[in-house]
Amino acid sequence: TVAGPFQPAECSAGRLIIPIFFGVEPSHVRHQAGPFQPAFKSYHNDKKVDKAEVDKCRDAFKTVANISGYSLKDDAT
Repeated sequence: TVAGPFQPAECSAGRLIIPIFFGVEPSHVRHQAGPFQPAFKSYHNDKKVDKAEVDKCRDAFKTVANISGYSLKDDAT
């Protein structure tokens, strides 16, 4: 089991998800802002990319970014 401040989640396939954001702010992931914004805009504008798949990916990022966790950034010296 995972103990401590982490709140693991289970995906619909029954797999355990433990989000780790390295070098990005969780809010950027949640809102597809910052470094995520250009990539999502590019995929959204690409005619070869299925828009429904992009939307599913966006929703997955939002879900994972909303999982409670522990910020190591606050402990950095």
